[in-house]
Amino acid sequence: MTSPSPDVSSDPVITTDHGPDAQQRPAADPAPATVRVVPTSTVAMVSLIAGIFGAVGGCLFCGLPPIVAIVTGHVGLAHTRRDEASGYGMALAGLILGYALMIPTLLMLFISLFTVVNSGPPEFVREILYSF
Repeated sequence: MTSPSPDVSSDPVITTDHGPDAQQRPAADPAPATVRVVPTSTVAMVSLIAGIFGAVGGCLFCGLPPIVAIVTGHVGLAHTRRDEASGYGMALAGLILGYALMIPTLLMLFISLFTVVNSGPPEFVREILYSF
């Protein structure tokens, strides 16, 4: 013969008294889990925006966006590694874009300098210099 299974409810019960007139009340709900909200790193966002701006704008801004993307990308990575803020992916993407855009920027700078150095002064400058 099998014994009947005890009536087990899904809610835990706390007994306040141990006598025959004991009252039972439901157990209190556990404390809600606290969620730590980490803000997004501003410099990580600036790094990504500068990288995108440099990719779209090209060399229109004298190579400034790649430099901003690189500097703020490194600062953003440092912030996210110390758990001060979220945004690791944005900082990394801005850093990659910054370094990728720095290569053509430096290449154009060296080509421009080489052309100016090897071509000498422009014609109108030569005329002014040799007219005296």
